[in-house]
Amino acid sequence: MEKIALAVEKRDQGGKCPNRRLRATGKIPAIMYGGKEQLMLAVDRQEFERKFKRISENVLIDLAIKGGDSREVLIKDYQKDKVRGTLIHLDFYEVLKGHKLRAKVPLKLEGTPVGVRIDKGLLETHLYQMEIECEPKDLPEHIVVDITGIAVNHSLHVRDLQLPAGVVSHESPDTVVALVLSTSRVEGAAEVGGPVDASAVPAASAQKVEARAQEKKK
Repeated sequence: MEKIALAVEKRDQGGKCPNRRLRATGKIPAIMYGGKEQLMLAVDRQEFERKFKRISENVLIDLAIKGGDSREVLIKDYQKDKVRGTLIHLDFYEVLKGHKLRAKVPLKLEGTPVGVRIDKGLLETHLYQMEIECEPKDLPEHIVVDITGIAVNHSLHVRDLQLPAGVVSHESPDTVVALVLSTSRVEGAAEVGGPVDASAVPAASAQKVEARAQEKKK
């Protein structure tokens, strides 16, 4: 489990004008909620950007509040300037001891499916992260998904995943994580002008196959 320390300080004023003045000093306006109290905070932009190369909901943060105590939090939301792409606001969610937390964790697919390696199928990923519930100490950086066993025209569902100890999924068990498509049958039908079975192939894949068939005709 990844854990990062971050120093912050309290701020007294909120709203557009105070926040604009705060950003001009190199700070990011932030708010912390989820615990017994809600706090308005200011985060040093340089320190934040140095420690967080990416913003993820599955990283526990030791938030050291200047003149106060430390809190364990997650980043629940953030806002960026639409033009410059710079961070303009952060939402921290306080993690309380003895309480389980919910977070979205990325899935890390490992291996080459048998349907791709042997039958030259096409791998499609449908789920890139999943919402889980667990104790803070059990929060994983990612969930490893072994996809080597997916045969052609078969799929892997959330119900098939082996989750780490103490971790519970809040996704539907029937949600497709990844699947392997047979391209030969669909491409063959497209080449001879036959219809593509859209019910058997996801829309995005059917479009790719149809596009390849049209290019061959040209």
